[in-house]
Amino acid sequence: MNDVDYRSESDKFFIEVEDELDSYDWDFDYDNKGDIFIIYNNGQEYMVMTKNYGQHEIWLVAGKDAYQFIYENKNWVSKKNKTESMLEVIKRYLDMVSGEKGQIF
Repeated sequence: MNDVDYRSESDKFFIEVEDELDSYDWDFDYDNKGDIFIIYNNGQEYMVMTKNYGQHEIWLVAGKDAYQFIYENKNWVSKKNKTESMLEVIKRYLDMVSGEKGQIF
């Protein structure tokens, strides 16, 4: 993947997450600053996604867990476990912190 494609795909992904979050009625807030995306509530950060331009990755920190995602086959997948998509990880973690399984995404 070249730099232009990386920027385009990572930007599209952040917007996709933003659109999904906007479609649900819940108490979390988010801040998409372009290169960093933070999901929080009452000042407590629950999830932070950052773009790593040098390696063409998106890094995600959720609680005590950290992930690296790469773009493959039109999907952001875990660098360690390529069967795990970034959207699945986000959904799983937000379900956990919201206490409402299946309500997010």
